[in-house]
Amino acid sequence: MTTKEQNAFIESMNLGKQQNVFFIAGLGNSFSLLVGLIGLVVVTCLCAYLLIYNILHLSVSGKVRYYGLLQTVGMTQKQIKQMLQKQMLIIGFIGIIVGCLLGVFVSFSLIPIVVKSLGIKKNYVDSSMVCFHPTVLLATILLVGFTIFSASRKPVKMATAVSPIEALGYRSASKLKKTKRAGKSKVINRLCLEQLVKDKKRTTIVLFSLAASLSVYLCIVTMLDSQAARTIVSNNMDADIEIKNDTATKEHKKDRKDILDESIVTSIKDIDGVSEVHPVVFAEITVPWEPDFSDMWMKEFYEKWMTIPYSQEKEEYQNHPENFGASLIGIDEQEFNRLNENLEQPINKEEFLSGKTCIIYRNGLDLSNSDLIGSKVTCALYSDNHIMQTFKIGGVTDESYYTALLGYPPTIITSDQVVKNFANESIMLKISVKYTKEYDRNIEKEILKLLEANVNAKDFSWDSKIEEADEIKNAQGYMPQIGMGIVLILAFIGIMNYINTFVANVQNRMTEFSIMESIGMTPRQLLLMLIKEGILYAEGAWMVTLTVGLGVTYVIYQSMNYRKVPFSIPLLAILIAVVTSFLVCIVVPAVTWMILEKNGSLVQRIKEIE
Repeated sequence: MTTKEQNAFIESMNLGKQQNVFFIAGLGNSFSLLVGLIGLVVVTCLCAYLLIYNILHLSVSGKVRYYGLLQTVGMTQKQIKQMLQKQMLIIGFIGIIVGCLLGVFVSFSLIPIVVKSLGIKKNYVDSSMVCFHPTVLLATILLVGFTIFSASRKPVKMATAVSPIEALGYRSASKLKKTKRAGKSKVINRLCLEQLVKDKKRTTIVLFSLAASLSVYLCIVTMLDSQAARTIVSNNMDADIEIKNDTATKEHKKDRKDILDESIVTSIKDIDGVSEVHPVVFAEITVPWEPDFSDMWMKEFYEKWMTIPYSQEKEEYQNHPENFGASLIGIDEQEFNRLNENLEQPINKEEFLSGKTCIIYRNGLDLSNSDLIGSKVTCALYSDNHIMQTFKIGGVTDESYYTALLGYPPTIITSDQVVKNFANESIMLKISVKYTKEYDRNIEKEILKLLEANVNAKDFSWDSKIEEADEIKNAQGYMPQIGMGIVLILAFIGIMNYINTFVANVQNRMTEFSIMESIGMTPRQLLLMLIKEGILYAEGAWMVTLTVGLGVTYVIYQSMNYRKVPFSIPLLAILIAVVTSFLVCIVVPAVTWMILEKNGSLVQRIKEIE
């Protein structure tokens, strides 16, 4: 279920304020990941299917003359058909045996690693939980059988349908369609296009085989790049390290210490390689009762979080607001800029810094922005409720980073300077630190060394990008290597399919090439023509990849994106793939032509054809 579907389902149940439905994220994530994996498996099977189909088609169609010779020595069409079917049966049987053995190895050794890396029942999956399933084996056999049957059906029919004389004179080429006459400078381009449309079926198979391989490559490299440890952490953490004063959240005021003071902040700023340090200050306050905002807030708070009605404690709150606690949080200008960018309704910077407006932490209450924005909230010092200040609520946030002691009244976020001027006893809650070079381990070692040397070292804690990235990397295990292995396998499948098709195509066209040479076409022009054909294959494959393939990639990515990392395409990886694919589609025709050209002179090749 998507988040939208979950919310719609919850609304349809008409639950009370204190009734909630929680969806188990692990199961939802596991299902989404499995759907994505199934999508990858389907595309991978398509690549394999196209390779098998093309190989068998080329193998059988390329031996039509041989089958004609067999008919001349007395072999019937039925016997040829049976012979071909037995060959396919033997090939299929060997392929199934080898494939099943490899499948068993992959299933029991690699699947647990992949599953753990993706977070599906991470603590429970091992080799003992991967079990043999007869249905999967049967489906595999049926898929291979269907592939062999469909791949061999047309070639077998073609080999047995022709007479011995027709078979002996057979050349693998389709009828030429009438084309518009081109200028002399465009003759080679016209010949290239004609060749592609001669056998549309073969061209389609090659294009989709290459496109399927490239699409899976696109999907996997996108997943590997976006789900890389550093990408995930950078998406969830803005600072390189967040240092916290653990005493600041103690319940009793006497236990709170201002240990994260300006001297530590200055020492961290002075470290060469630290670019930014942003403190968050905190002061304990009370929010006096008033008939408008605070009364509305407390009523909603009790309905949402408390087991007793607000009416029973309303009088207590009116007379003793200090018993309900609240927090005043102060942030600097840079931190405000970051927070303001993420607000649904950004607020005026000058008004915020001057203390005219504030931001309220919503605390999970069912209050909309319109319920809160524009209202006025008054706070008083916890130690002296006669010292008061009133703010206009300019914005609302759901980011728990800007919280300390969560009291019943709202947490008020304002400028750090406003907090310091208002409360003499404010303390530093936390600081966020950015490095000049992200993920700089040397800088982090210096900072941690500084904290550990402090007399209050035990009262510090921190969240580190580096530590988070290391944890994610360890959790992912061998997933990147496995992903690249799949990419290489699929790349091999696509390249082999292209090579088989192109080599067979060139072999079948040797008569055509010899005739072209005899009427004045040079070997260099022939080579150029073949190279341009290869370029057209590459261009066509990338057109399919960047349209259909990109759409499939996006769907699979979102189904497996349980960390909610924004979709982005790794441009460098795509550029490498583009260059590599074009090089393959250029080198293969060139090498093929140079090898076949060594068969002899023009006259010799024509004689051989005859």
